[in-house]
Amino acid sequence: MTEKIMKTDDKRCRRTKAAIKSALLKLLKEKPLAKITVSELSTAADVNRKTFYNHYTDLNGVLFELENDAIDRVFQLLDKDNIWNDIENPPVFFKNLFDIISDNMSLFRLFVQSGEHVHLMFHFREKLRAQWGDQLYGGKVDKKTLTLLMDFVAAGVLGIFESWAKDPENTDLKELAKITGIMVEGASKPIVAVGSEN
Repeated sequence: MTEKIMKTDDKRCRRTKAAIKSALLKLLKEKPLAKITVSELSTAADVNRKTFYNHYTDLNGVLFELENDAIDRVFQLLDKDNIWNDIENPPVFFKNLFDIISDNMSLFRLFVQSGEHVHLMFHFREKLRAQWGDQLYGGKVDKKTLTLLMDFVAAGVLGIFESWAKDPENTDLKELAKITGIMVEGASKPIVAVGSEN
């Protein structure tokens, strides 16, 4: 009996959190996070304030979870088994990455345009490190240098998305993916070459 209650509670919890996140996304289309109140979000999500606080400590917690969900989705869709081939060919890796982001364009654009994407780069960088850090370049580069390279790539990708979000109609994501891949390839090849010599 207790297990059945727990499953019901888990399901209810997931539904409540989904309603809160969905409501925040709708509100972010209208105004920045700093102008949204917990009361306003609770009303939009059709939950009371106490229920909100049972799941989150503040609005930043909801945003943090939304960003984490988005980054997790991106990395789940990237082919982990063929990451060696993709990383050794950055234009292919970034084409795949940008294709996934293009499929979720409205969400990523909302994060960037709202100015509420402070943690997005952090999440992307941490996920990049966790998922591929030990595999990249077959251990040819020391971990500190590789970490710096991944930080550079994460910051660069976020900067490119900021530019894209400011002028999405006049910016082709496929072209951005190609340019990003070429730039990263240009930055990483000398580092890999030096690592191979050591």
